[in-house]
Amino acid sequence: MKDFSKYIIEKRNTLLLTQEELANYLKVDKRTIHNWENGAAPREKTAHVIKNAIEELERNPGLLREETATDPEKAALKKLVAAQEELLENFRQFVIAQLIRMEAIESVNAERIAELNLKVDQLAKSEKGITILGSKLSQELDRSKADVEDKIREIKKGLKLL
Repeated sequence: MKDFSKYIIEKRNTLLLTQEELANYLKVDKRTIHNWENGAAPREKTAHVIKNAIEELERNPGLLREETATDPEKAALKKLVAAQEELLENFRQFVIAQLIRMEAIESVNAERIAELNLKVDQLAKSEKGITILGSKLSQELDRSKADVEDKIREIKKGLKLL
């Protein structure tokens, strides 16, 4: 069955695998791969199962790494994945803490703005010149508050919290 021989050679080369690596993945002896590549053909059902396994490997190349990794390699990879997951969780918590901090700052600023507005109103009643200054100050404070709120919304959106 020349077609199967060509198929095995082509797929093994495409996946950049040695005969031994493909044999380990398919759970056959290395000589079996050698024989298939040199014209020996498995039964039709077996050939179909092999083709399905190779197609699955093409869709998910990580399968090969999982199959051929030694126990120490698997343990090291698991530790690495766990460390990455912990790092991501810590970063997520940091970002949430920063959001909370920004909201607290916004709240404090809102209180300060309210106090300043009250003082500006009191001064406006006593002196007309200060009224103009007070309204400019109030506008600037409102603009600052809007900027802080926009930044918080942007961060929340980036974290997909909205």
